[in-house]
Amino acid sequence: MGMNNLNQAMYEMFGVGKEPTAESEPVKAAEPVAAAEETLNKLDVLAEEKKEEVAPAVVLDDPYPPKKSYEKTYLAAGTCIVGTIKTEGDLEIAGEFTGDVVSGGNVILHSGSNGNITAVSLKIYNSMLCGDVHATDRVEIGEGSAVNGNIFASRMVCAGAVKGDVEIKNDLTLEKTAQFEGNIKTGTMSMASGAMVRGKLEMTGASDKWN
Repeated sequence: MGMNNLNQAMYEMFGVGKEPTAESEPVKAAEPVAAAEETLNKLDVLAEEKKEEVAPAVVLDDPYPPKKSYEKTYLAAGTCIVGTIKTEGDLEIAGEFTGDVVSGGNVILHSGSNGNITAVSLKIYNSMLCGDVHATDRVEIGEGSAVNGNIFASRMVCAGAVKGDVEIKNDLTLEKTAQFEGNIKTGTMSMASGAMVRGKLEMTGASDKWN
């Protein structure tokens, strides 16, 4: 069979060799090729049918979406506002403000304000606040500043004056210019020489179990 195929090829391409006779074994190379093509066509059809049966993939929400960022809100000096301020970002007040503040960020106070402040942290510079403070993190009262109200925070550094009860979950630091009039409950406390406290003091040890 192999020699007949070779003679056929040589005779057709170069005109040499013996011309195959009718008695020679016929060439059957085309039959396997046709069968292979038919098989491939069937596979393509099956693939298309399978593709139609598959449901579209479900896109799940990101379990850790990026945290949104917000622009800082600034109340300029010379501005006077009465009302309530609610913001997801940081807030800086240099003007006069009367009302409550609720912030999802940090608050900086440069001027007198009447009202309660709820924020992540609060810094008071050369100004007075009449109202309560709730901070999930830190409260800082600078020298020459004062708070007339109760303070609840995780940490606190005071170089000014406070009149009211104070509850600090972790650390309370009193600078030498600090003046307290009211009860203090804190985890731990450090007090510089010269600081004054008038009221009851309770230290519980740093803990996250109470607010």
